[in-house]
Amino acid sequence: MNKITFFHCGDIHFDVPFTTLSSKLGLPKKRRQDIMEAFSKLIDLVKKEQPDFLFIAGDLYEQEYSNLKTVNWINEKFCEIEDTKVILIAGNHDTETKNSFYKTLNWNDNVYFIGKDKEKITFDEYNLDIYGIGFSLGQGQKMKLNDIECETNKNNVLLFHGDVDIDIGNRDYNALTSVALESKGFDYIGVSHNHKYRNDFGSRKIIYNAGSLEALGFDEEGEHGFIKGSITNKKLTTQFISLGYSKYKNIEIDIEDIETDVELIKQLKEILTNKQGLYRVVLKGKKDIDTIIDIKKIEKILKEEVEFIRFKDKTQIKANNNIENMQGGLKKAFISKITKQMEEDEANIAILKQALIYGLQAIEDENINITIGDEQ
Repeated sequence: MNKITFFHCGDIHFDVPFTTLSSKLGLPKKRRQDIMEAFSKLIDLVKKEQPDFLFIAGDLYEQEYSNLKTVNWINEKFCEIEDTKVILIAGNHDTETKNSFYKTLNWNDNVYFIGKDKEKITFDEYNLDIYGIGFSLGQGQKMKLNDIECETNKNNVLLFHGDVDIDIGNRDYNALTSVALESKGFDYIGVSHNHKYRNDFGSRKIIYNAGSLEALGFDEEGEHGFIKGSITNKKLTTQFISLGYSKYKNIEIDIEDIETDVELIKQLKEILTNKQGLYRVVLKGKKDIDTIIDIKKIEKILKEEVEFIRFKDKTQIKANNNIENMQGGLKKAFISKITKQMEEDEANIAILKQALIYGLQAIEDENINITIGDEQ
């Protein structure tokens, strides 16, 4: 029987800096450790199931940030699965250059790299040709697809790092159509670059985007893992294997009818159930000037409840006809000036809202809770 088995993953991004989480000391380092743990789980499954191949379709590491210690650790993991052949291509974060680790490291004997100097690798014992289209010198190699001619009597696999069926204009990440990819006669096309699992490309259903092994941002909610597959007598079967759910969670709340900070904090505590979660809370609704929520104060309180929380204020201030009826004085003048600035400077509306809160607290002789240096 003519059969090959494989695991396919990508977008692992070892040593990604996690700058959006940098406001919490130690959290970026912890998230990088999460990536290492996810990769270790993958390697343990390779040991257990012993697929013929492990395909990693680009962005294995962060070229700008990764060091030799990290890449040696990765290579040691590959040494643990010496009976499985590891096939690598470059992505746009670990671009193939003359001084990249793909070129300079002495990789283990079971590791193979397909790049600009080698368009394919042949494994006669599997009657298999594996092609690769990754990144070289910062530019895509999508034109290589035109030169590929698959042998129909063989198993043919393509590893591709780029976008499929996406028109991205000037941000060209090796964009190719599913029609063009399917026309070449591949039996499996393993894609990476988009960080969410997808299997809805084309008509032949041979194109699979593995997604990131571990969620890396707030736009990556849901399950993350890898693809387990086999090609038997030219027939493809696949299964998505989850390594766990994203710790990232987006929450949207309309606070128009919420009048106090205490009321909003109570409602949020009922939602923030995962103490290890990473939350982005979007606040919407229209508020009177007198009931504006002090978001910085709430964020400071709730930081102790979860691993990470960030607020995004999309609330609007209601037109306040009472301003004109206010007695003359500092409060009226201040509110009028700030609201006018909000109308003229929408780019800085979040800053102006916070200035309005602090100003009204000062005028009313309330305790001002100022948090300096936090991200918006």
